[in-house]
Amino acid sequence: MTSRTMHRATKIACAIVPLLLLILSSLSPLLISGNNTQSYLEKETDIAQSSGNNSWMGETQPWGQYARTPTHNGTMPPHGPDGGPGEGSVDGVSVYASIDSPIVNWVGFDDGVDAYGSIIADFSQSITSTSAALERCGQGELFGVTVSKDGGESILTILSGDDAKTAWEVNLGQTNDIRSTPIVHDIDDDGKPEIIVVYDTSSALQIEMWSPELSCSESGWQKTGHSNEKLWSYSDSEYRIGISSPHTPSSQTNHLAVTQPLLADLELDGNPELVLAVVDEGSDDPTVLSFDLTTSVPSEAEWVISLDRGTHPSDPTWAALDSTTTAIVLTTIDSNSGNMWVWRIDGASGSLDWERVAVQGTDSDSDSPRLRLPGPVIVQLDNDDAPEMILTVPTDSNGATSGNGARYIGMELTSTSEVFNFRAQNGYADTQPLPIDTSGDGIHDRLCWVTWYSESSISFNRKGMVGCHDISLSTPLKEWSRDLQRGNGNDNDEIGVSSPIWMDINGDDEPEILVAFGQRLWGFDGETGASADINDAWSSPLTMPHRVWASPAVADMDGDGTLDILIGDILVSQSAADFAPLADQRGISFNPAEPDPGQQVTITGQFSNIGTIENDDDLDVVLLLNGNEIVRERFDDVEPVSPSGEGGPLTFSTVITAELGIHNVTMLLDVNGNISEAREDNNIATTQLAIVEPYVARIDLPIETPRISPGTTELVAIEVLAIGSTTADWSLTWDDSALPPGWSFTLDNGADTHPTLAPDNPVVIGFNVGIPNDALGDANSYVDFTLTLDEDTTIITEIQMPIEVLRTRGLSVTGPAGLGTSDGYGRVQGVANAWMVVENLGNAQESTTSIDWTAPSWGGSPSLHDSNGDEIFALTLNPKEDVELFAHLDVPSTVNRGSTTSTTLTLCIGSGSETLCQDLEIYFTAVDSIVTPIHTRSLPNTTLSWDITADLPLSGTLQWNMVDAQMIQTNWQWSASGNLVINGSNLELIGSSNGVGVGTLSLQLPTNTVPYRHVFSTNDESENHSNLTFSLQVLQIYRSHATLLEPLPQSEGESVSMNVTEPQNIRLRLENPGNGEDEFLLSALAKPLSAQEDTPPVNFVFISQEQRTLGPLAYTIATVEVTLGAEVPAQTPFELEFRWTSLGDLSVYDTVTLLVEAEPDHRWDLNITSGVEYLVLPDEKVNIDFAVKNTGNANDTLRVIPSYSHTYFGLDSSIWDTPMFYGDELAVNQSAMYSFNVSVPSTAWAESIAHMQFGIYSNDIWIQDIMLNLTVLHESGWRFNLANTSLTIDPAGQNLTLTVDQLGNAPTAPYFAKAGAGWNITYPESSEIVQPLESTSVTVFVIPPEGAVAGEIGILKLRISDADGSGSTIQEIPVRVGDAPNLTIAHKGIWKINDQGGMPTAWVENVGNDVAVLQLGISGLPSGWIVEGPSQMVIAPNQIIGIPLSLLPSEDWTGQRFIASLEITHPILGLQLHEIEIEKGTLAFESSPVAHAASGTRVSIFMNTNITENSISSELNFEVIDNSITIEMAGERGESILISAGDASETLSLYLAGYLLPNVVVNCNLESAAFSMLGLQPLEGRVGECSITAAEEAVQATLILVSNTGERIDLVSNSILLGSMENDSFEINVSDWTPDAGVIEVEAMVIDSYGRILDSQSLSTVARSSGWNIGISTFSVNDEGELEVSVLRSGYEILADVTCRIQFESLDSTWSATQIVDVVTPDYTPTFVMKATEGISDAEDDISEYRLEATLSCDSPYDIDDIDEDDSATARFTPKSDSIVEQSDVFISILVASVLLVIAFFAGAFTQKTQGKTTEKKPTVKSIPAVSTKETEDTQEEEDEFSFVFDEEPREEVEEVAIVEVPAEEVIIDLDEEVDSSPSGRLAALRTEMDDDGGKNLSREERMNRFFADK
Repeated sequence: MTSRTMHRATKIACAIVPLLLLILSSLSPLLISGNNTQSYLEKETDIAQSSGNNSWMGETQPWGQYARTPTHNGTMPPHGPDGGPGEGSVDGVSVYASIDSPIVNWVGFDDGVDAYGSIIADFSQSITSTSAALERCGQGELFGVTVSKDGGESILTILSGDDAKTAWEVNLGQTNDIRSTPIVHDIDDDGKPEIIVVYDTSSALQIEMWSPELSCSESGWQKTGHSNEKLWSYSDSEYRIGISSPHTPSSQTNHLAVTQPLLADLELDGNPELVLAVVDEGSDDPTVLSFDLTTSVPSEAEWVISLDRGTHPSDPTWAALDSTTTAIVLTTIDSNSGNMWVWRIDGASGSLDWERVAVQGTDSDSDSPRLRLPGPVIVQLDNDDAPEMILTVPTDSNGATSGNGARYIGMELTSTSEVFNFRAQNGYADTQPLPIDTSGDGIHDRLCWVTWYSESSISFNRKGMVGCHDISLSTPLKEWSRDLQRGNGNDNDEIGVSSPIWMDINGDDEPEILVAFGQRLWGFDGETGASADINDAWSSPLTMPHRVWASPAVADMDGDGTLDILIGDILVSQSAADFAPLADQRGISFNPAEPDPGQQVTITGQFSNIGTIENDDDLDVVLLLNGNEIVRERFDDVEPVSPSGEGGPLTFSTVITAELGIHNVTMLLDVNGNISEAREDNNIATTQLAIVEPYVARIDLPIETPRISPGTTELVAIEVLAIGSTTADWSLTWDDSALPPGWSFTLDNGADTHPTLAPDNPVVIGFNVGIPNDALGDANSYVDFTLTLDEDTTIITEIQMPIEVLRTRGLSVTGPAGLGTSDGYGRVQGVANAWMVVENLGNAQESTTSIDWTAPSWGGSPSLHDSNGDEIFALTLNPKEDVELFAHLDVPSTVNRGSTTSTTLTLCIGSGSETLCQDLEIYFTAVDSIVTPIHTRSLPNTTLSWDITADLPLSGTLQWNMVDAQMIQTNWQWSASGNLVINGSNLELIGSSNGVGVGTLSLQLPTNTVPYRHVFSTNDESENHSNLTFSLQVLQIYRSHATLLEPLPQSEGESVSMNVTEPQNIRLRLENPGNGEDEFLLSALAKPLSAQEDTPPVNFVFISQEQRTLGPLAYTIATVEVTLGAEVPAQTPFELEFRWTSLGDLSVYDTVTLLVEAEPDHRWDLNITSGVEYLVLPDEKVNIDFAVKNTGNANDTLRVIPSYSHTYFGLDSSIWDTPMFYGDELAVNQSAMYSFNVSVPSTAWAESIAHMQFGIYSNDIWIQDIMLNLTVLHESGWRFNLANTSLTIDPAGQNLTLTVDQLGNAPTAPYFAKAGAGWNITYPESSEIVQPLESTSVTVFVIPPEGAVAGEIGILKLRISDADGSGSTIQEIPVRVGDAPNLTIAHKGIWKINDQGGMPTAWVENVGNDVAVLQLGISGLPSGWIVEGPSQMVIAPNQIIGIPLSLLPSEDWTGQRFIASLEITHPILGLQLHEIEIEKGTLAFESSPVAHAASGTRVSIFMNTNITENSISSELNFEVIDNSITIEMAGERGESILISAGDASETLSLYLAGYLLPNVVVNCNLESAAFSMLGLQPLEGRVGECSITAAEEAVQATLILVSNTGERIDLVSNSILLGSMENDSFEINVSDWTPDAGVIEVEAMVIDSYGRILDSQSLSTVARSSGWNIGISTFSVNDEGELEVSVLRSGYEILADVTCRIQFESLDSTWSATQIVDVVTPDYTPTFVMKATEGISDAEDDISEYRLEATLSCDSPYDIDDIDEDDSATARFTPKSDSIVEQSDVFISILVASVLLVIAFFAGAFTQKTQGKTTEKKPTVKSIPAVSTKETEDTQEEEDEFSFVFDEEPREEVEEVAIVEVPAEEVIIDLDEEVDSSPSGRLAALRTEMDDDGGKNLSREERMNRFFADK
């Protein structure tokens, strides 16, 4: 068996035994983990080294310090190839997925970071964010903590894990390079972690603790402004954590040997300490420091240990030796000799356990450490409980030679014994090795290492090496090693500083090893060391954007369930797409957001790829409405969003009709499940679309019915809530008329009954409900509420609120003494009775539910009776009612005198749990004498009487001493009657011996008898059982009296004036006129004089006690301090009422009132609701919202006067100016919300602060100042300013200099990048620093595409931003290919002409790049020759067109040859001449003999004489059809000769230019509606489109739009590019065109790169004119019954030669008439008169007044003016009364008139008024469909309605300027017989007029390319 086989067997055995033990002991984590054994065992390895449950092991943060745990042994989070969310939720992930396909996810900084370690932390509890941005503000993600250099200053930064955005940063100031890794730990256990950073400055060691508070909103992280979050800073100038390296390349590049701080639980109390390995600056000795950590700065180190061997310390490491002991271990090295020592320090005390223990096997090396000295690694190498450690000896004894690399030593921690010792194959060690437990038994059996070396002693060509050793054997065995080849970067990059990590990628026994080296990340298979054995993705190293010296940290940073690797500031993640809805519930949106029923709603799904790569297959997404699919869309390439890519959010939408209800809307991404994603649980977004009526509201009453205690006023609040979709104003009213008298229901102060209700935002309205003292507990009532929508009072909500009195329950049963006992007396065989009073103490009527007695010893049944002796079986008492009752009990004959019995009376009210009972103990005694009633209650000034009955003794007399009985009182008058007499002070009852005596005793109580319970009791001196016993309770009379002493009004009815808020004393005399001592309460209140007014707020302070006790007839002087509230209305009298109330009887009180009024006072309450600190941006409109309340006592107006002071930053000199603000006049106590608008100057610089003094005034009275601070934030912004920039590019390419405007507000330099595809450009990366709002320039070299046509537009997409990417703007710069015109004019043969003419074999070829409109002509022709054909033609690039001109010779041409010149005028090249010889021929061409067509096309060339196939011959294949030569084109060009059959010397030349062309289908369409406003406003936007389908070749074509005037109309884009086998539609968008008025022919053409006109579409339209108006000013009927129309006009001069008319029409009959009018000629405003009003009225209509309408209009194109409203007017026409004539008279009159008219006509009696003076007017004819020949004919038919004037009686000219009469003869248009009135004739006349008009003739150059014209 080989050693390797034995090794494998040993490993298997070692794995099986502990595995069985774990199974037997039911350790579920191992069972549950499945394939993730490695992860859990790594955890157990670390836990095995802990001691007790309370110790801190370093895993409270994902990766909170260098190497994660204080043992530095490579502990990894649980993970595996089968980990991750799979198809489940990320929230349920306990085992993370491995990275099997790595990709660089993001990079934080261009130049990397400084620390040697990486930190991943959880700051979720430190984030303050808005609820609408939780996911964008770090929810579910972790953060990286980095330290980087900015110049000489270091920056501590927190980067968000998902997108690498800076979430928080602070400037640490001038420092050395900070290579020590920060530490993150929650020091004070508040859930918010702190950051500890250790570094050197030039003068001291510095330790700082920061407590980051991350702030975030929708606009992103507030990354700056955290300098106040430093908890403490500790500085010690004696120590440094970095020391110069002896290695020359390191020292020369200022790389210090720096150690890593350690956080470890030294005392195993759960509170870790900070341990540092530093160097003493004075002694150069390595020193170890320990600090206790709190949020307060330490005064000194907890312990300090100086190490006297070595020059450089290693990183310290922590180990738990047992359950109570910890140790700090580290090594030191002597840089001069290479000797090393290992030290062990007691963690708790800091004492040295090991001192100067030399490490064996070191090399003599005066050059170590190279960069840093790696520290020990704590491991478990055997089965005992004590841990071991592995030391690193960094030296390489033979340099670049293989064989003796760095040494690794395994050593016991409890002794200095070595466990193993081996050397790496080659290289120095600047990083610690990685121990691995491959078998999961808790014992580390593998050690992997990374070294580096120089390939040559004379160069710095460096390489790395990685390898793994099996350390389970006594002699470690190398498993494998691999070189780390040199890559990009400089020499220092290739130093192995980053420690290796392991990751189980493919699920094999041995996990894979990952190493960051140079500028690459390497992966090696754990078993073989071959990268390719992992998988294809790891087969090659992953390129990093910069050097990777930092040791990695591993955690799931972006929250996708897969581990990420953070190497300094570079995050390596799984290569996978991840589609997710937009964060923070923005995946589904609605427009409108809250639709009304029936409204169209656009539902939009929004998502993005938050993964790291594009999708590998088509992505299908759907929207579901209530589970039904409503839209589906497919996306092919979805690029990741930043920072992994440049993709953005994608959207898709659909439109639905809103229906009432709550609808579930769901967006599903990757609905087919055909795309591999990082996670699947975020492929769905759901929300609800609530569609409600717009205006619905409800009133919410209190949950419990309001129950108010009597005598109190309580606040009852209701809520009004809009449950519709629209915010609106509502009004709340109420009806309290049903409330009983004395009840009150008033609105609480400040409550708003006219609220603006926004949906789901309740408004609370309070009411004060008062119940009087005497209200009964069973009383109840209600108030009706009505909530009404202000804008539609038919929409209401009603509800009824019940109100009840709070029921109290109480019962009192007492005897004469007021106690729960009563004594009764009875004679033997009589009835004993006892007195009691029963009182209902509650506030509701009560009835007894039971009356119970206990059995007396005498026997018999006690009973209850009223004062009349009637027995009572039940009681019903009203509130506060009492009743006197008597208990009766028969005294049996068997009892002895003096015998006593007792019974208990129990009275109960209520039932169940509300039962209330009271007991009365009654004692009955058998006696000889009784007094009836035994107890009496009475008021003073009353006469009382008692009946006394007694069994007399043998003497016949009973005598009682009244003094002994206490019956003798001052002013009491006793009297007796019957057998009863008063003898002195004795009361005597006299009768017969042993008889019965009966008498009556009376008492007159005086008025001033004081209240008292009197018990009269005495005995007869000689008889034992003949006592006189009864009682009297004198009740108190409650009286009250109050008198006002001061202040007193000057006269009755006047009020006393008082200043608000100023106390004033009121003095009162308060008396007790009652008969006994009484307690009184003084109260005060303010009362308005009118019940409709609110109670004025008044504060009463009782200087004297308000509650006083006074004896009878006593008085006191009381002082009350009265302060009127600030809001008391001024000069509005009201009463102050002072009430002096007896507390013995609350119904007894006396009141005095004082009439007062408040002096005017100005007061305001103001609250800046939007705060006083503002973060603003330049040009921002900042709303300062504030609430004001007029707390004065009169209507008042508030004024705000702002003023500024500034703290400027940099060169900022912006001026802040805000106008004064005036509020509305507010009534007293009226509140208002105002928004005060502040405009931030657009020139304000970042970090400038404007201090606004918010001055508050009441009119001119200053109230207060409030200071507001407006701090300007940094706003980045850039743009390319294209003004004055020529955007025309030479076809061969040229420099384009662009002006760059700095739109930001801080000095910075612009950075440029190309964004997207487009023309080839060359550009600089950045430019110089630009001050805010200033400009610089950048030169970009632009190369148009090959073969680009002149005018072709390209879009350059350039990104411009700050260096950090902020202010990034992608600007599209439209550029066009410049004109490079060139023509070739040629001909073949001689131009043959016959009598019918002939065309030449001459042509023009456009070899330039422009589409040219050429003017054609011929010069050098003899006199009389006629040129036929068009005067212009359009030719596209590469197009060949034959000259389309034919010559007709003069009749006298003899056929002599001559030379003429073809004149071709190019708009840019100018006139081009080409000579051609002309001769007479028999045969000539009727069409051009030049053909330019695709191969296979049949073309026909027409001859102007009859020919047959026998007439001509040629080598060319042709056929003759209808005098045309038909030829099929070949794919080549050349001359072909035709020979006349009649004369072989006569030849004709054809020029055939054939070419091979792809098929293209083009269909263009112009939209006539787009031209409807042509001329009235500039034509812009879409006017049509062309749909194009390409075949096997791509299409490059030009879209042009021309008019019949030769004008080429500017288009927004005229370039058409289409790939092969594609189809698309291209809009025809006009940029700006305003032609002259008239009929316009517009033609759209698509000409391809071969010169073919692929399609053309023409449209005829009318261009109208603006800037003029004619209208009817007045329309009336004059006294003559004529119709007068006055016309207003402006800009009317353009109407010369335009026919205008007034159309008259009756609205009540069929009459109408038309009058032609001249609105131009009159110098003043013209008035036209219409005389022919006959026919308006009809006697049969029975209408007394007719409504007429006049309409003024002109012929097209002047049929629309600027104002339509004045084109018509109305008037009323009243017909004159006609004489009543016979029918025969009418007939005779008509006959005579007709004869006379005929005679007069033939005699020439009719002449026009201006005959002989009026020039014949040429008719103005405009080509518009609205004006036709029929209209003219209709006008002629109506001309007899106008007035005629006889020559004999010439009409008097109207001289008034205001009225110009135009007779019908003057305005009728007579058309000469020679005038052609057909449409073509009218068009010819129009052209003549236009030619004569001297219209504007613009050159084509002026009409073309306006947008791209060179300025």
